Amino acid sequence: METYKKLLSYFPDSMVPRPAQERILKKIAEGLDSGNTKIILDAGTGIGKSAIAVTMAKYLESAYIVTVTKQLQDQYHEDFVFPVLKGRNNFNCKDLPIIPTKCDDGSCQVIDSYECDHSITLSEKSGVKQAFKNRRGNIVYYKSFDHCNYWEQKAEVIKSPIALLNYASFFLELNFGPYLGKRELSVFDEVHNLEDQIMSRISLFINKKRLAYDFDEYVRHGYGYPPKIVMGNADDQSHWLTVINDLIEKYKN
Repeated sequence: METYKKLLSYFPDSMVPRPAQERILKKIAEGLDSGNTKIILDAGTGIGKSAIAVTMAKYLESAYIVTVTKQLQDQYHEDFVFPVLKGRNNFNCKDLPIIPTKCDDGSCQVIDSYECDHSITLSEKSGVKQAFKNRRGNIVYYKSFDHCNYWEQKAEVIKSPIALLNYASFFLELNFGPYLGKRELSVFDEVHNLEDQIMSRISLFINKKRLAYDFDEYVRHGYGYPPKIVMGNADDQSHWLTVINDLIEKYKN
């Protein structure tokens, strides 16, 4: 009951919890008290799941709220005013303002060894504002007083205990980026999309035309016959590791 009361105290200030939301929070409190760390909420449209997500985020004081689309990010932002992380293609490049060009096609992305004056650096510059601390605790600075809009919004997300991401940015930043650290909670909105989102990040597709070309090249260079792909027990990980490693060795040639 104590956990439930605490959860209620973190319910969004501008709202009054409805009976259905109170029942959900009570079940969540029971789960937390039992030591559960994973919660799935299956509730219809109009129940107010976003308010439940925000309550949990504020209760744990550290969270990523992950949505499917940028539109849902904007909706969360309008309702609850958390900072939003969006990709470079949502911002105009300040270094190429005349064309105009988005940041994902900006000079910092397409010109080798180019250092944009609006970007960030680990080197402290006199009078220039500190941007944020990266995942390793290093201080990151802006390079000039005229900041890149992409890096400004990313700095706000890094510094904020609660932030709004979409699936694409979440998996990219948490797996490969050096900036965003761990949080106590990750909320996956529209979680039925989660499997497709994960598979789109880790899948590898080789079409028949490409496979035939590679195997023809393999034979033509005198390496013998192409490796056979043998279907085995899908649950036997050691079998598939052997097959994959064998393919990797043969493809090195």
